[in-house]
Amino acid sequence: MVYDPMARLLDYWLTRWGIPALLLIVLVVISEYSIHLESIRIDQQEHSAVLGKMATIRARLDGELNSTVSLATGLVGLITVDKAASDQRSMRVLSTLYSLGKHVRVIAIAPNNVINKVYPLKGNEVVLGRHYGSIPGQWPSVEKAILTHQSVLSGPTSLLQGGVGLINRTPVFNDDGSYWGVLSFVIDFDGLFTGAGMSALADDVRYAVRGKDGMGAQGEVFFGDAALFAKAPLLMQIAVPGGSWELAALPVNGWGGQKNFFWLHALGLLIALITTAFNWLFLHERWKTRISMMQDGLTGLPNRRVAMYRLEVEIGRCERLKKHFAVLFVDLDGFKPINDVYGHKAGDTVLQVLGQRMSTAVRKTDLVARLGGDEFLVILTDIEPEKAPFEVAAKLEAELRQPITLADGSVVALGGSVGISIYPEHGVTADALMASADEAMYQVKRETQQHLIRAGAAPRLRVYSGSSGNH
Repeated sequence: MVYDPMARLLDYWLTRWGIPALLLIVLVVISEYSIHLESIRIDQQEHSAVLGKMATIRARLDGELNSTVSLATGLVGLITVDKAASDQRSMRVLSTLYSLGKHVRVIAIAPNNVINKVYPLKGNEVVLGRHYGSIPGQWPSVEKAILTHQSVLSGPTSLLQGGVGLINRTPVFNDDGSYWGVLSFVIDFDGLFTGAGMSALADDVRYAVRGKDGMGAQGEVFFGDAALFAKAPLLMQIAVPGGSWELAALPVNGWGGQKNFFWLHALGLLIALITTAFNWLFLHERWKTRISMMQDGLTGLPNRRVAMYRLEVEIGRCERLKKHFAVLFVDLDGFKPINDVYGHKAGDTVLQVLGQRMSTAVRKTDLVARLGGDEFLVILTDIEPEKAPFEVAAKLEAELRQPITLADGSVVALGGSVGISIYPEHGVTADALMASADEAMYQVKRETQQHLIRAGAAPRLRVYSGSSGNH
């Protein structure tokens, strides 16, 4: 690859931090979304369970109320057939119906809306002879039953004989359609709801009912806590004679009150972090492997592989743009004695220092690579071929001659031989340019008074003299 510091930095950032960070975000989002789906599933399961309980309660209430309506319908039939039945016979019939009604508390017969028979009589004597119009709160339901010709359930209502009850009013009409009177079945309010398996709190579910006098959602709350309707409960309609009730149900701890996803959140985050950590390690090792394939392990400079690739790139670019670039082949002079005298560690230090010096001596768009041993390659892009390569070469040669202090305090100095080739004068391929620069460098080695030679035929040969500064 082309040795581009910014591209390398971006690649490093993406490899070490960007991709792992993105992976962590994705894993956390997946984890949180999975928990969200689980929460929805639990909510749906909880709603289904509560709905099942509500349906059971509604079925029981329907059964209890319908049985009472059936008794009233039977009594209507008897009265229609025998309106002049004796009191004794009427009381026997009422006694039988009373025993059949599970939650029936009182049965009253009121021809022309005046109560003349009541069963059981004991404790209910106070209502005998009373006109429903004179009993507070009871006339509206009687009037509704008359007008609709249907049974109407009213209440809960405070009873004259004490207590609270639901009253089923069933109108009776003569054969000619004229109004005869009304039958009232007083239902034990508490017994009805208890028999339906319903209380304000049952099986960790709170219940409330509204719709007094069959008014449905517009009616008053007469069972449970009225505040329950403001807490997003499940609602279910219960049909009653002449109207409806609305049943509300809500778990004691609210929807999802028992859910605690702390450990699921923690586990999801932990898995995401562990996965990201392994991914980071994998990518980091992969990045180091890639860098080791492009980088000299000792000096940190691009290696021969990168240098050759860069040569190919520059050849293609300069061919399209009709531009020049230079190849400088640098070989250190006097390096072997440093290894022999001071050891290989000192030699490594010298290579690192000189590699850094050469890197800082060229532009950011240029390339300094180590080919191996004490050989370096410099690629100068977009240059004026007659001048720039020699100026840079002189600068490099001056940097190479600067003293170097070793770890033991010893000071060493060495020089370098530089061969130059120019594209396209000395070659149009990477191998040709390298060979030309290499030949020029070895010519410098043979010409001990010279430090730098440009490739080319003898008449075009140009020599740099370190002492005179001429070329």
